[in-house]
Amino acid sequence: MRILVSPLDWGLGHASRSAVVVKHLLKHNNEVILAGSGDSLRLLQEQFPDLPAIPLKSYSPWTSDSLPLALTVSLQLPYFFYRIVREHFSLQRIIKEYKIDLVISDNRYGLCSSLCHTAIITHQLSPIPWTNCPEWVRNIVSWGISRLVSNFDYCLIPDFQDHRLSGNLSITEHIISSRTLFIGPLSRYAEYYNSAIPQDLPVLGILTGPKKSRLLYEKEVLALPDFSIRSLNAPLTLIGGRNNKNYSAGEIAALIQRAQTIHSRSGYTTIMDLYLLNALSRAHLTPTPGQAEQEYLASLLMANK
Repeated sequence: MRILVSPLDWGLGHASRSAVVVKHLLKHNNEVILAGSGDSLRLLQEQFPDLPAIPLKSYSPWTSDSLPLALTVSLQLPYFFYRIVREHFSLQRIIKEYKIDLVISDNRYGLCSSLCHTAIITHQLSPIPWTNCPEWVRNIVSWGISRLVSNFDYCLIPDFQDHRLSGNLSITEHIISSRTLFIGPLSRYAEYYNSAIPQDLPVLGILTGPKKSRLLYEKEVLALPDFSIRSLNAPLTLIGGRNNKNYSAGEIAALIQRAQTIHSRSGYTTIMDLYLLNALSRAHLTPTPGQAEQEYLASLLMANK
């Protein structure tokens, strides 16, 4: 089959888990074409340099230091729907030109079509727009998501059927006409899991997210007692810091498995990485300020440790 894979370009999480999907498809002798933009597409191209890549414009959201994240997203909703419609029509051209048999979208709601089979990867069937959001607002958002997801033939949820990692985020009361499949958590580090690796690294910090947020979190992590009491035998270890080298996927997986204590954000991709490396129980999850989903996931998973 000729399969188009396209992740959303909001951070690297969507591309990171899409890489697992691409590797699986190639292993089963499928022909894969990449589509996307920005750092998200670059990550996939670096990992799969021999695969063709098609530019597909991102939603390019803007953020504000003075306005809450939920408000900035709400203000941009008309533009997002415009981008969804535009990418939908762009996809029809791509399907015809490249003779695509299947499209796999990671959270790009415009990549549905009647010209071939389509699937969307998402754990956000009932997202939380903002902290302490009224239930009726969340219900309206969930209804809207269900309508968008229903345009695809398949909805692929990267979690287990008991929702152990995503909790209520992957549960909806609304009917979704597309076939919903739980495909388990996805992580490009999972193949490097080795139960024999000793836990000889006292503390590890994992910095993810947009640059500004990442730098602020770096300051927070460096101020933690776990780091301030380090000695020559317990050196500072950060992934994603300003002065860090570029670790390979295998090196990152090894550091996570070696760590006795891990400090990280509670983004869903990071949670899947930690879970599949059997490190979630050793993690202290700190949500990115203003991101209600991360606040919910941190609370859910820390309570279940």
